[in-house]
Amino acid sequence: MVHPLVQWSRLVGREDELPRSFDDGWTICPPPRGWCAPEQFAVLARHLAVATHTPSDLTAGVWTGWGDLNGSATAGVLWRGDQEPTPGEIAEMQAEAVRAMHAQVAEDLRRGVVAGPVLEWPGRDFALLRTSVAELGGSSWLDVGHTPQMLWPESHEWVVASEIDWDSTIVAGPRGLVDAVLADGRLEVFEVDVDADLTQSGDEVDVRRR
Repeated sequence: MVHPLVQWSRLVGREDELPRSFDDGWTICPPPRGWCAPEQFAVLARHLAVATHTPSDLTAGVWTGWGDLNGSATAGVLWRGDQEPTPGEIAEMQAEAVRAMHAQVAEDLRRGVVAGPVLEWPGRDFALLRTSVAELGGSSWLDVGHTPQMLWPESHEWVVASEIDWDSTIVAGPRGLVDAVLADGRLEVFEVDVDADLTQSGDEVDVRRR
């Protein structure tokens, strides 16, 4: 059953996060953890814009642990052919894999994560970047490969947070903003209270149904 605290593993009755296929042709996949899809973030940004006095002055916190941002990611290649590749071919494929990986992340975001100011959070560090609602709703953040894990305006009317290990993004703010987000059919949204447990153990509905 889908409900505000639903968790993938409790819903499907499996601990792995592999896609699940059905006889009627449908395939379902677990939601991504630690971020909100850029297209959905762009929709959310439209509601955030009208709920703050400083839409052009936002602080975005991006987790410093993303491998493609901090330089710890690795790239590999798979060779298919009747003969072993030459050293030159291997080097060329490796270079192309690295270029493709780096192309998915905007260079200014990578520099900000490496050299920018850092918010030290318990168990998490976030690089702090300046952005705006216009950037969040446009192509700037759609092209960088990541969306912020934390976001708030200078005037502090609301905050948006995506915990790295959770599959949910939290929007906290004035009642008007919450109601607008809840009413937007483009987003899958549930209202929760401040004590809601969004970890796997928080889904007590589906564990009882199994």
